Parts: sequence; structure tokens; C-alpha cells
Amino acid sequence: PIAGEHLYEMNHHGMEEVLAMLTSLSYEELQKFDGIARDRADTIIPAVQALLELANIVKMTSLFLSRKGLRDGLLFKYFLSHGKEAPHFFDVKKESIQRVATEYQLISPSNEEKYQEALRVCKQLKKVQVATFSDDDYDFLRYGITLYNVGKYIDLEDSEQHSFYLIANKTIDGFIHKERIALALLASYQSRGKFKEYIATFPEWFSKEEKQKLQILGAIIKLVNCLHVTDRSIVKNIELVTEKNNILFIVTCEGSFLIEEEQVQKQKKHMERALKQNIQFRFVSQ
Repeated sequence: PIAGEHLYEMNHHGMEEVLAMLTSLSYEELQKFDGIARDRADTIIPAVQALLELANIVKMTSLFLSRKGLRDGLLFKYFLSHGKEAPHFFDVKKESIQRVATEYQLISPSNEEKYQEALRVCKQLKKVQVATFSDDDYDFLRYGITLYNVGKYIDLEDSEQHSFYLIANKTIDGFIHKERIALALLASYQSRGKFKEYIATFPEWFSKEEKQKLQILGAIIKLVNCLHVTDRSIVKNIELVTEKNNILFIVTCEGSFLIEEEQVQKQKKHMERALKQNIQFRFVSQ
């Protein structure tokens, strides 16, 4: 449902379906077929047959299409072979996110602070056994914070909608299509309703557990952005404690926190809905 072929995944059955569809067409129909260049009409079928034969030999379950070629691979191999001298861009996902952030003027010193606060919340939720997270989840948390509300670059009105469609349809190296949608859901997170609206286009892509975790991560990203609404970096600590059927967030701040507290109280329902818990916030001065 999204644009672009880079890192599109096709399973073995899908490849067989493509071959069956192509072989059902005449040569003249292949020449007119949308997506096949006219001068490839005589080679497309043997090409797919060769690919399927290779898939059978190596017992391949999936094929990822790539717009990157031999040149890119040789450069990667060269730099990786030089060990410590390899430039940092070989963390392809991290470099791709930074490139998008630079393109849309999202680079900010507060991004790291937001990430550390979000990471603290995640680890404490894990500690009180409300939610569990993996290292990959933490990576996506960072990526989502970096690109959060990127749609404001296009238009402040409905910026979350612009955020989702921009990331969902932009080629971002290192991210397969499912990961790109997960990133788009995090970077555009505003409410459970909007989340469900966007993910409804991909009904079989995510399990129930994955959807729930993405909602929680999105709500955490929204929370830390509320804590930085005045961009003063006043939050010094976030601690979670459980009280009966409630989760209490104790937010320690340096200086006045009235605006941050008001913003968080207005938006806490999103965290409650994601965690399916009653939540209270208590702001205290350092």
C-alpha cells in the first residue's frame, strides 16, 4: 500500500504468483503490461524463472528488492574491511534517520534528552511489569523521537497526517516496508484513534502485541515532547511507582514547571489508553 520498491519484501509464494500471472499473458500483452519495459517483454519470464530456481536451491523464504547496486556494496565492503577506520554511516538505519532529520530541519540538542527520558520511562515500565521492550524497540524509540512531527515542515495544520504519509512513502535506507510503517506510526503519534486509522491500511502487517507496543512507544514519545513544550530542559528525573490500581509518575524538575504540568495533564489520557492503566502525574521541584 506504500510507494517505492526499495526493501519491499516478496515471499516465495508471491514470486510464484508473479510467474503464473506473467506466463498467462501473450507476448503482445507483456509488451503493453504496465510496469514492464517494452524491450524486457522477452526476458522477464526467464528472469523470474531463474530467480525462482535460485530461491529453491538456497531455500530462500523471502526476497527483498533493493535499489542499491554493486557500487554501493563494494564501497560498504571496502570501508567495513578497514575496521575502526570505517565511517559511522555503516549503521545504515542511524545514518538514514540523521539524513532525514537534517533534510527536514529536525536536528535538536533536546532530542537526546527526550530519548533518555523516554528510555527511563520504558525501563521503569518494564520494572513494574507493565510492559516489556527489546533493544530494537529502544532503537525505534530514538528514531521516532528524532523524526517526531516531521509533517510540520509541510504544514502545521494536520501535521501528524503529513508526518505519517511522508515517512511511510519515503525511501529510508535500512528500513524494510514494515519497519517504515512502524516508524511512521511513532513519528506521527497523536492519539489512539489516529493510530488505528493509519494502521488499518495494513491489517496483516502487525500482530496484536506489536500494535500494543507501538501504541505505548508512541504515547511515551508524546509524553516526553509534552515535557519539553517550553524547550527549557527542566526535567531532571522521572520515577514510576505503583499505587493500588494506579501508576504514579513522579517528575522532578528544576525551576517552574506549570506549563509542562498543564500540558502533561491534558495529554495523559493517551498514556492511560496505551497502557490500559490509571495514571497520575506528580511534579516536584528539585
